[in-house]
Amino acid sequence: MKKMHLIVLLLFGIGISAAQNHNALMRLGWHHLAQDRDDLAYAQFWKAHQQAVKSHQTAANAEALLHLGICTYGSSLERGLQFALQALHEYQSLETTQPEVSTLGRARCLQLISTVFSRQKNYSKAQKLSRETIRLLENTVDTTGTLGLAYMSLGKLNLQLRKGDSAQFYFKQAETLFKQNKVSVYLPGALIAQGDLYVKNKQFQAAEIAYSKAWNLAKATQNQQAMVSALLGQARRLAATNQYGTAITVLEQAWTLTPKLTDKSFAIQVLEQQAAVHDRLGDYAASSRFRQKLIALKDTFFTEERERMARSLALQFELGEKDRQLNLVTREKEWTRQTNTILWALLGVIVVAFSLIYFYLKRYQKRDRELLRAKEAYMQLLEEQKQLKEQQYTRDLEHREQQLSSMTLQMLEKNELLENIQSLVKEKQNGFEGQLLRLVQQQGIQDRVWKDYDVVLENANRHFYERLKQRFPEISANDLKLCALIKMNLSIKEMAAILNISPDSVKTARHRLRKKLQMQTEDNLTEFLLNL
Repeated sequence: MKKMHLIVLLLFGIGISAAQNHNALMRLGWHHLAQDRDDLAYAQFWKAHQQAVKSHQTAANAEALLHLGICTYGSSLERGLQFALQALHEYQSLETTQPEVSTLGRARCLQLISTVFSRQKNYSKAQKLSRETIRLLENTVDTTGTLGLAYMSLGKLNLQLRKGDSAQFYFKQAETLFKQNKVSVYLPGALIAQGDLYVKNKQFQAAEIAYSKAWNLAKATQNQQAMVSALLGQARRLAATNQYGTAITVLEQAWTLTPKLTDKSFAIQVLEQQAAVHDRLGDYAASSRFRQKLIALKDTFFTEERERMARSLALQFELGEKDRQLNLVTREKEWTRQTNTILWALLGVIVVAFSLIYFYLKRYQKRDRELLRAKEAYMQLLEEQKQLKEQQYTRDLEHREQQLSSMTLQMLEKNELLENIQSLVKEKQNGFEGQLLRLVQQQGIQDRVWKDYDVVLENANRHFYERLKQRFPEISANDLKLCALIKMNLSIKEMAAILNISPDSVKTARHRLRKKLQMQTEDNLTEFLLNL
């Protein structure tokens, strides 16, 4: 019992240690990502991914894959999309065990994929994925800001489609969610997006309020990028209202903040707006100076960006190659181990099998001999029972044939008697004799006698009837009775007497029967029925 407790505590400690190490790697990766050091961030997220795979932590692996997608989609949309899809698959596998983690994770993956599709200008798919993200998170408390980002994406997509009212609605929804869930890092972006829309619609007072809120919030949280974006928005508003001097002052303030940012795109935006404002003032010399700075900065920026992307891709390739080689070595070792295990197991199975075969061989042989004797005795018993049944059947058949012959003879005698009576009565056609004649003609043989005869006839020829019906399904009951009488080799006159019909009718019935039996003219009907 003490050993079991020790094992449980050891495993629990290992799990806690792995989780803490994973969280440390993720925090370090986020730190590098915030500093625009994507290659270093990628290395940390990749380590977290490998560690989660080894420790079989699905949720941690899904989180690491998601952040690998966030880290790489800027340099390679395809690579980022690949990581996002892998993370989505991992989160989907948690749907039954950790439904809340699964729902939030799937929503974040879908929003990342939506961003990738938007970069690829596949706006319809991006819009569908953002709507699916909203559907997953609309009834939850989202502290990650994913729901607000989905609304932001829909707002930007509607701007691309020139649907200003819809864009305004989605930006406002994003602002409300960021405020409710206290996600201050994304709130300035929602306010700035609304301010830009106000400027486009010439609602300059509303734009000033939105930009001021964004500036104050960014300043309070020391969000340098949001501060520069808010100042750029104010400068656009001032330039749109011809307040060029104030716009230049605001842009100079924004320029003083750009050296603190590793992302040079903000400095490029400041220089572009400064050049545009001086163009409107007609100060082309100043505009030219700013454009020269802009060209130099863009050259530097794009060179650094290419180098950064090259480093990131090289690191991704290096880590991927190392991981591939490690997987190959691991699979080779595992294959060797499994092969050895299988060989030893197979050898053991062979030894045990031969031992069992040798041990049980005589026993099986003895049992087989006993079974064979029992089977022979059983078969002999079945054969005896079969012979007894055949003998009984033969006796029954002979009895029925005798009974049938006896009844046939009786009926023939009765019919002959009736014919004699008819002939005598016909000689005297007056009074009761006429009534007696009609009674004899109508009744013939009594119904009870006919019924008894039919039963005996059918019992004696049951198997014969079955064979006839099987070969000729359209044959009638009267035809069957006629076949039985023909099989008894009775004459036409005798059959007419039994069936209480005229000999001509018997001939007609025989002719119809030959057609139903599909017989040729030269075929003998009696022989055909006897051989059936």
